Formats: sequence, structure tokens, C-alpha cells
Amino acid sequence: MNNQNVSDRRPVNWLSVAAVVCLIGEGILLAQSKPATEAPPPVSVLILSLMTLFLGAGAIIYRIQEKQHWLFGRWLGIAAMTAGMLVFAVQSVALHKAREVSQFRHIAAIGNACLEYAGRHHGHFPPDLLTLLNAKLITVRDLSDPTNALAPISLPANWNHIKRSTQIAAINRNSDYRYVGSDLILPNSATKGKLLGDIIILFRNTQTMHQGGPMGFADGHVKYYSAKQLNDALAASNKARKQLGLPGMSFAGIDKTGAATTRGK
Repeated sequence: MNNQNVSDRRPVNWLSVAAVVCLIGEGILLAQSKPATEAPPPVSVLILSLMTLFLGAGAIIYRIQEKQHWLFGRWLGIAAMTAGMLVFAVQSVALHKAREVSQFRHIAAIGNACLEYAGRHHGHFPPDLLTLLNAKLITVRDLSDPTNALAPISLPANWNHIKRSTQIAAINRNSDYRYVGSDLILPNSATKGKLLGDIIILFRNTQTMHQGGPMGFADGHVKYYSAKQLNDALAASNKARKQLGLPGMSFAGIDKTGAATTRGK
């Protein structure tokens, strides 16, 4: 009986209790919030996540020289902090994966729009992204990479009154993707048609040979290549282009002139 009384008199670690409350609040908010692929979690969730971590860390050193309550002691703060980190990590990974899926969807939409355009124009791929936009085969939003930190592209009110060359330059400058399939024509033979699966027509505007990235191909599929795989992918693409009588391509920069579209920062 005396031992039970001693246990009851052990101090409650209120930082542990607060950390658990924050963790529960974070779980409730996550359950109520709709998943978003192009936006971070609500600020309230991030605040509660950070509070759970800080309170859990503080619970470890709270009245550290005393034996604490068997249930509401420092171990509860450690458990809450660990759970908070796991929730935050899982949430971050899930958001990153969702954005990657959305990014692939944007690239695939442009690639399939190119094939649809070619089907309507005697096999000729579109000369530029503006042509697809004007043909309403893609939207302005398709030109924005959902994994970056910028707002989607928006067109100014006077867009239709801007000359075409300025529109093209603006799209080239502001689009997150670079299109390099303007000289492609759908092959007549099935054998040469298979080459489309090797020909890169779309990649991120910031793509270099020193970093991995998603590639859109002339047959409409999208694949991610690591930095080590890019040389082989580019070599295969240029080999296929050569078989179709086309010049090779590279990940060089594009024309940065024109200012018709705007990007939020």
C-alpha cells in the first residue's frame, strides 16, 4: 500500500502530456484535411508537429533527477516525440510521392497531346507547346511542374493580342518543361514506329546531365532516369532520331526572352 502511495506521488511530466495532446490534435487535423498533391499540409498541422517534437524533447529533461509518474512520465514524451517524427516523415514521403505522380501526369498529358495533334496533322508533331495550348489539347496548368515552389503559370489579360513570336518565347521561358519534338513525324512502318519509345521529346526546363529527372517520350510514356542513366537514355534517343533521319538533341538551355507569362514566387 505504501509503495502504491509513493508511486502516486511521483510527479506528472506535464510536457509529456502536452506532447501527447499535440500529437492527438495533429492526427485529428490530418484525418479531417483533404489530401493535396500541389500544396503543403495545413499550417496548423505543421505547427502541431513541431510542438510535439519540442515538447517531447523537453519532457526528456523535465525534472530529470526525479522518478516520474509511471504513466505520465518522460517515457510518454519520448513516445509522443517518436510518433510525431514518424507521422511527419510518412506525411512528407506521401506528399512527395503524390507530387511525383502529378508531375508524371502533366508530362504524360503533354506527350499524349502531341500524339493526338500528330494524328490530326498527317503525322507531324506540334512545332511548339504554344500550338498545343492554342489547339486546347493541353491547359496552361499542364505546363507547370507541381513539384516546384512556384505558383502555376498564368496568362495575362492581353495574351490574345500579343504577337505569336513573343507568346512562344514567353511559354519557353515560363514553362517548367522543354519540348524537343518539333521535327518528329510519325513513321509509316511498325518497325520504325517502335523507335518512338526511345525518343525523348519532353523534360524539365532545368534538366542537366548532372541530375536525374523524368523524361517524356514520343510514344506518350514517362520514365524517371537517375543522373547515371541519363547518358544512356540520351544516347538511345539520339540513335533512334538518327534512324529517322533527324539530328541529335541535348539538354541545352532554351531562349529566355519574352515576358508575357508570369510566375509567382
